[in-house]
Amino acid sequence: MARLLGCLMCAITFACGAAVYAGEPVTRFLTQEQLEEPAQVAAWLKLNAARVDKRRAAIAHAEGMKDAARNSLGGALKGFGESAIWNPTPQAFDTYVDHTTLYYGRLRRANNNYAEYQEMDLRSFEMLYRSALASDDVLSMLSAAQRNRIVVKAECVARFRRDRTGLRTCAPLQTYSARGDQPGKR
Repeated sequence: MARLLGCLMCAITFACGAAVYAGEPVTRFLTQEQLEEPAQVAAWLKLNAARVDKRRAAIAHAEGMKDAARNSLGGALKGFGESAIWNPTPQAFDTYVDHTTLYYGRLRRANNNYAEYQEMDLRSFEMLYRSALASDDVLSMLSAAQRNRIVVKAECVARFRRDRTGLRTCAPLQTYSARGDQPGKR
């Protein structure tokens, strides 16, 4: 067993070293947790925007779209989340958080546990929208109207977190709270 472990460690070391030795840049992508940290998203993009994996992001996004069309929200969320990890564009974040609100809303309704998770969920939604904006600050990909829509979403979630107002006028909260409609249909 120890010999097998030793061989495995040597193989891993060789594989990692070979990529560096070959002069290939080793890009460490954002983690799922870092997607909710706007400052980390912006810093990562400033260093790595030229090395994003657009191919993997497109594949993950396409899988997410297929799953969303089949109403498989867990699969859709996985695809959209991976797309945001591989290529953290403002559009990838917006799609991911819109489907996150729907998925968490349905999950909380099914388990009857909104109260237990609401603050954590709302923080996640707000930070993902803010990460979309941070991404756009670096990449400048959104039109003024697109950016404004994301600002409105982030601000209405923040306002509800702060003073519990605006539930009826905040599209993400409507999706999360009860309606269960597809994101972006308002």
